[in-house]
Amino acid sequence: MKKILNIAQKTWVYILFAALLLSPTIFVKAQSNAEPPKTIESFKIDNTKEECSFTYNLEEATEWMSNITGIKKNEQTIPMSKCIINIEDGTITIKTALSENDKIAISAEGYQNVTFIVQGEHLFNIAWKHDENTHWKECMIKDCAEKTDVAEHNGGQATCQKKAECEVCSQEYGELGAHNYGSEWKHDETSHWRECQTEGCTAKTEIAVHSGGQATCQKKAECEVCGQEYGELGAHNYGNEWKHDETSHWRECQTEGCTAKTDVAAHSGGQATCQKKAECEVCSQEYGELGAHNYGSEWKHDETSHWRECQTEGCTAKTDVAKHSGGQATCQQKAECEVCNQEYGEFGAHNYGSEWKHDGTSHWRECQIEGCTAKTDVAKHSGGQATYQKKAICSVCKISYGEVKKEDKAAKVATQIKKLDVKVSNLTMKKISEVQAARKAYNALSKKEKDTIKKDVSTLTKAETLIKQNNCGTNVYYRFSNNTLTIFGKGAIKNCFAKTTANMDIKRKVKNRIYKKYIPNVVNIVVEKGVTKIGNGAFACMPKLKTAQVQGNLGMAAFWGCANLEKVTYTNGAGTIGFACFAECKKLKSVAIPEGISAIDKSCFANCKKLKQINLPSTLKTIGENGFYGCTGLRTVTVKGRVTKCKIFAFYKVKNCKIILKTKAAKKSKKVFAKELKQEGNKKVKIK
Repeated sequence: MKKILNIAQKTWVYILFAALLLSPTIFVKAQSNAEPPKTIESFKIDNTKEECSFTYNLEEATEWMSNITGIKKNEQTIPMSKCIINIEDGTITIKTALSENDKIAISAEGYQNVTFIVQGEHLFNIAWKHDENTHWKECMIKDCAEKTDVAEHNGGQATCQKKAECEVCSQEYGELGAHNYGSEWKHDETSHWRECQTEGCTAKTEIAVHSGGQATCQKKAECEVCGQEYGELGAHNYGNEWKHDETSHWRECQTEGCTAKTDVAAHSGGQATCQKKAECEVCSQEYGELGAHNYGSEWKHDETSHWRECQTEGCTAKTDVAKHSGGQATCQQKAECEVCNQEYGEFGAHNYGSEWKHDGTSHWRECQIEGCTAKTDVAKHSGGQATYQKKAICSVCKISYGEVKKEDKAAKVATQIKKLDVKVSNLTMKKISEVQAARKAYNALSKKEKDTIKKDVSTLTKAETLIKQNNCGTNVYYRFSNNTLTIFGKGAIKNCFAKTTANMDIKRKVKNRIYKKYIPNVVNIVVEKGVTKIGNGAFACMPKLKTAQVQGNLGMAAFWGCANLEKVTYTNGAGTIGFACFAECKKLKSVAIPEGISAIDKSCFANCKKLKQINLPSTLKTIGENGFYGCTGLRTVTVKGRVTKCKIFAFYKVKNCKIILKTKAAKKSKKVFAKELKQEGNKKVKIK
């Protein structure tokens, strides 16, 4: 037994020894894809000797160096006779010169090939390094952290099972892709779905119950989504088409392969004709016997006769055959048969009528029949007598013809002057224009022509004199009628004075106004549209004046001292109402200040004792000194806009009055009015 154990022990020793002898081969084969050394301790290039050397760490490189089988430069194999591999000091020396970007590849049995590129002092391994987002190549020199070709991963296509693979470094990166469900539907008896086409994925989408389609009596419904049949058979589809034989009709199921019938019945309805049997009103099949002729009411005809034909298609039967009769022929149309309305026979005579037709030189009568151009009694115009204004009138056709008598220009101007009717009471811009036109026409005459109408010129001169006398401003005139003084034109009324002084005698200043002789009788004043300004003192001191309709700009003292003036209608206001404009108008009760007025000047309404209320427009900004001085009857002042200035004594001697600030803008004027009332010591005027 002991001997057997000794033999066994010796056997295991031999086996172990054999294993040790074989172990390098076994190891190499086991690591047939082992990684070569990752770093080079140093390298040196001496191109003068055509030599380069690479030094490795012996602990990492000994096994690899002992298995080197070949070295290439730029894909060209270097004979091993030019390669010195010194395992003792870890140096590989190659007898060749190296240049920038030369590529060295080293193969070793059992190891991955290692290839690097010479770039300056770096040896960049062509194998890619990477992290989750980027890839690069690293320098193999020990402790060198230099990288090259650093870039983000790109390319490749991610699927729901695998991330995208970088087309540069083959590293997976990014997120998994979406499922690829494809267009093919899967199904069972009740439902359908689409499956992901990616290998290994079992995901499904759009899982739903079959729907749509139409079941028939022969076939179940086909799902409109996946095309699978499902559910139960449908009802018969008899359709609208009728089948028939000579006596009956029915509808058949339209579904292919089905022979079911419904609505089986005998033919009925319809109307038989002489050419065709009755047509069943249900199935449209002919049945029964032919009917009678249907002659209708339409007449057929030839040149001499008429008749009625059977209206049934294909039938040639006729009835009521007779000759044409009745009607009246004209020059354009034959007689029309009173039975069938067909023309027959010969044309009639012309009908010229009594109306005359004409052109510039002749007249005639035309045939009245529509479409006929025949004429009779064609002759030239004659008779009548031409005048300066009108041509001669033909004694036959009564139309004017020829030429008017040669114009007498002087006579025409004389007539124009005689028509002039110019008075103080009716003067208007139109009449002024007529006078100016007459003067222009007269001036255009020759001396000889003027001499023929000398007696008429005085009328023109008188009219021009009156117009001149009635001129009260630049292109502004007046008329006086029925106690009303009317101012018209396009311009401003003259000022009676340029400015005022402290003690100026306004009555004296306005004494010589152009219309002074009418002033004692003026009751009403009307200033028409177009007048831009009422001059200083223009209507002052008119003792009987009661009403005034004015517009435009009002000058200083325009109505001063009109003691009986009661009402002023003011439109199209502009700028400032002048100094003392309505002062001393002691009976003035009503005046509307229009929008557009920005200021009321000093003493504007002074001593207007009957004035009870006044509305100030939104455009008003300033009330001058003594503006409403002595207006003892004033009870209400309504303010619509923001007044920024109210000067001293504006409401002096005004009592029991309310200033109503009507708008939001007007309320901003409260301090202005309060300050003025305080300065003049007036506590009788209240601000609301």
